Amino acid sequence: NENLRFINRQLGSGIRVRIELMLRKEGISIDQITGYGDEVYTHLDVAFHIFSGLADTGIATESAARQLNLRFTRLFEERFDMVTFKDVYFSENVQSFIELVRSEAFSRILHSMQGYDNRSTGKVIYASK
Repeated sequence: NENLRFINRQLGSGIRVRIELMLRKEGISIDQITGYGDEVYTHLDVAFHIFSGLADTGIATESAARQLNLRFTRLFEERFDMVTFKDVYFSENVQSFIELVRSEAFSRILHSMQGYDNRSTGKVIYASK
């Protein structure tokens, strides 16, 4: 619908790259999307623009949408990984961070935020030699 205004994430963000791949796959030109050039930097910024009437739609996390009581439709699931060199992995700071994300307190925080899943949180998924 040409009357709908879209709010976008900033150029170079992971979600922006994902949006552009999806549009290309569907054969949709960004020129067809009102507001495609309007950019914000966070998921909550997207939700706020919609909540305040500055935009009609955008791509954000479920948690951001729910914070402002917006309607949310899941398009895809996304996983985030921490990447580090092996020698840095064993440093005190990285180990403290890993301990935090594996903690029960962190798990409770994630469960309180809609749309987040911690089924692989803290799991080492690849180690090179």
